[in-house]
Amino acid sequence: MRREGREWSEEEEEEVRRLCASLVVFGFDSPCREANGHAKRLIAKGSVATILFGRNVESPDQVKSLCSSMKLEALAHGRKLLVMTDQEGGKVARLTSQESFT
Repeated sequence: MRREGREWSEEEEEEVRRLCASLVVFGFDSPCREANGHAKRLIAKGSVATILFGRNVESPDQVKSLCSSMKLEALAHGRKLLVMTDQEGGKVARLTSQESFT
C-alpha cells in the first residue's frame, strides 16, 4: 500500500487491517457451544463484534457457553467482544433503491 507518496511499513499496513476488521460485525450459520473456526479467525484479525440469529440459538445454556467462549477468545487477543442479537420476527426496515440505496 502507498500513503503520501511512500510505501507503508508492515506495521502500518497491519494497523490499517486491524482497524478495518474492528468495523466488521460477523455472524455464523449454525448453533455451537464454543467459538468455531470462523469466529476465531475473525476475532484474531481484529473483529470485535458478532451478531446471533435464531439459527445460532438452542438454549440459554448453549448461548451462555458460546458467548463466554467467544469473549474469552477476544480477551486472548487483548480485546473485548460486543455480542448483539437479532430480534427474530420483528419489523424489518429495508433500504431500497427508491430511497437512493442500491
